[in-house]
Amino acid sequence: MCSACEGGRIAVDYRAYGDDIIVRKSKFPAVTDLLGRCGFTLNGKKTFSSGVFRESCGGDFWQGVDVRPAELESLSSLSEVFVFHNLLRSSDMCEMYMSSVKEYLWTLIPEDVRFVVPLGIEASWLPGVIPRKPKFHHVKPEVAMGGFALEMHDERFLSSPHVRRNTHIQGWEFKELIERPRHVVSGYGRDPRQVDAAILYAALSGSSPDGYNNLRRSTKTDVRWRAHG
Repeated sequence: MCSACEGGRIAVDYRAYGDDIIVRKSKFPAVTDLLGRCGFTLNGKKTFSSGVFRESCGGDFWQGVDVRPAELESLSSLSEVFVFHNLLRSSDMCEMYMSSVKEYLWTLIPEDVRFVVPLGIEASWLPGVIPRKPKFHHVKPEVAMGGFALEMHDERFLSSPHVRRNTHIQGWEFKELIERPRHVVSGYGRDPRQVDAAILYAALSGSSPDGYNNLRRSTKTDVRWRAHG
């Protein structure tokens, strides 16, 4: 639709992330008109074409400056402390004003699990770590994809007892927390037909042999070494 409205060059003049669309201000009337003719309804609370404020893909911008604060949901687990600490680095302004909070979060973590990662690590690797120039908008990864650790500058990263040099890869290794789904060994009931049906459905859906009966939203935490560089 942006192209049909002569929106310009894709990824330069317009972008589309699912239902989140960014276009040049001059093309806004034509694109919104075409969206309406095709049956789409704009969310008036998240649509901006005038003034100095813009919102898109989880970012709030005032005159081009990211002003979205780090949102604290909970600090009830160690992984949530890691996530919130890294979110405080989401922008230069947030990091500057919240530096004392970051240090306080550092003191909350016991030394034997005070895991760290290099500054600017890939966003898809660690939940809550957002690069300064992201290639894509930030989404929360699945629990088994990434680990949890504190993003730190080189001096604190290299001085950590949880970091070591790996000569085989000429890079660094560090510890991180990982969360894995909890597995229910008992299956889906006492009736063998129910268990067989559940396994067959899981296989046809593309699940792994041992993943069909993972507990939803229930995880266990482990520690692993991860290589970088």
